[in-house]
Amino acid sequence: MNHGFLVLLLLSCALVSSVPLDGENVKYVQSMELNFVAALAHVNENFSRLQNVFCSGALVSSRHILTNEHCVDRESLDSVVVFMGSFDLDATNSYKLCDWYLYHDWIQKPGQPLSIEFDDIAIIKLCKEVPIRPAVISWETYESIQMSTSHLIMAGWGLIEDNAMSKFMRRASIQLYDETACHVQTGWRSVARGRYLCTRSYPYILAGDGDSGSPLLDQKNRIVGVTSGVFMRQAMPHKSINMHANVTYYKNFINAILNDNSNSNDIMDSFL
Repeated sequence: MNHGFLVLLLLSCALVSSVPLDGENVKYVQSMELNFVAALAHVNENFSRLQNVFCSGALVSSRHILTNEHCVDRESLDSVVVFMGSFDLDATNSYKLCDWYLYHDWIQKPGQPLSIEFDDIAIIKLCKEVPIRPAVISWETYESIQMSTSHLIMAGWGLIEDNAMSKFMRRASIQLYDETACHVQTGWRSVARGRYLCTRSYPYILAGDGDSGSPLLDQKNRIVGVTSGVFMRQAMPHKSINMHANVTYYKNFINAILNDNSNSNDIMDSFL
């Protein structure tokens, strides 16, 4: 099953998943600075790692992966494996999943406000610790991010031009799109309410299948968002917008899961 951005199609017929992470500003990662970026793959011995990858994520504690809810909500724990530890997918180590936590399940607990919005955020718990320093999460607001930097970074193993997964991780420099303008163009009230960050670039850079769940990073490689999909204008990719779940909006959820489900000493490092 290809999850890509399928769930986003339920919200708007303008959201598609056919365009890969590509553009003039896309470059291959050639160091270990982003080795906290993870690939989510189906467990299938009949295919290679490249063929099995369907989503991405980021290590935010020694055992937790931040990703999209739609990447895992139709899967089972034994049907997915996480690869990480290198920019070369074939050189990554594999990790089994022990549990995952969906925002929609968490928000339904007593005392939490009812959500009728589209919330595409989840956390995976691995069965063993990963010997990699987790990514730092930034809790800056949309306005603060706009004031501090004009460019953000997308990273992952999305589709490339020949419709095959990329063996090597790629990163792309992209601009944060004005919140009000994004709300007007997409019509998403979730943007106006702080749930989503919007990015775009000239020449255009768009996320694609396999990039769902990948981190959106600031210039210090801190996580500010989680890539969910693309708001696509038909035949006009240069006017399309990448949509990212805003981690600051989900701070309580992320803190609750990590503090309740891990005793690792590296958790607090993730919140600097």
